[in-house]
Amino acid sequence: MMAKTATTRPRRKRKTARQEEYGSYVVPIADWHWSYDFGLGHERFDDEPYSEHGHLHLIGRVIRPTRIKAETVEVILMPDHALNRSERMKHKPVSVGSLRVWRGHAEALLGVPADALASVLPMLIAGRFQYVSMHGEVLYRGQATIRSYGLATDIDEEDMPT
Repeated sequence: MMAKTATTRPRRKRKTARQEEYGSYVVPIADWHWSYDFGLGHERFDDEPYSEHGHLHLIGRVIRPTRIKAETVEVILMPDHALNRSERMKHKPVSVGSLRVWRGHAEALLGVPADALASVLPMLIAGRFQYVSMHGEVLYRGQATIRSYGLATDIDEEDMPT
């Protein structure tokens, strides 16, 4: 009988963990719209007798960082009652949303406390909010986790990311 010889396999390179890098994204608000739906809850999807959905869409283009090649960006603020001050102590958050860039378009999905919309909507109607600034991970393969965001009337050039 012949003894089996061990075959050597080429060694695979060990994957190294990606270092977390943080960046900021600035979007001037060119347009916005609010959508709201209310109806009976569907037993299959909702635990409650009613279903309520409202989303605030802010539309613009990313001006910082300039390397993002997106013609448009849609920032969608999704109200969530679980984010209201009285409910949020139960959470262990990792992010407040995400940013995705693909085919010349960017989309940010961000959670917002439902009770905050009472102060956000009048500012938008009055034309006071001009910018959305988001802070989180640097885009990696077209996606980033957002850790914080803000709406502002103006942004100081010194505060803008390079």
